[in-house]
Amino acid sequence: MASKYQKKKEENFVISEENAIEQISTLLEYYDIDIDAVSESDETAGKHLERGMDTLAKAVRRGQLEVTMGADSRLQVIQTLRNGETLTYSEVNARAKVASEKYSDANYSRVYAFMGSLAGVGKMAIEKLDPRDLSTVEVLSLVFTNA
Repeated sequence: MASKYQKKKEENFVISEENAIEQISTLLEYYDIDIDAVSESDETAGKHLERGMDTLAKAVRRGQLEVTMGADSRLQVIQTLRNGETLTYSEVNARAKVASEKYSDANYSRVYAFMGSLAGVGKMAIEKLDPRDLSTVEVLSLVFTNA
């Protein structure tokens, strides 16, 4: 049910819903993430993950996110920022996980360090993003931290 407080706005999507679902499915399959299995073990976590994937699919449809397999058969996620610049996230690796360890008690710092490491730009660059771009980064981190 739509909120009465939300304005109805027509969106001009540049990517089809089918293509967006395919890209998000590629992301989930690459990391062996099974939303149904997550939901079975923790219904709330499953709903959050499902909602997050809906958000990512919408970003794909807007042309703000692209999930591809690089020439080396490794996953790449490319985020086009509001200012036209792009961030390319490599696949999850130990370096990115270690970068987030020193922020164990600060959730957002941990996420920004992790995602900044994957994109090769560092935590500070992620912290400076437009809030709308940052939102996509945070949702994308749900997938990467479950990998």
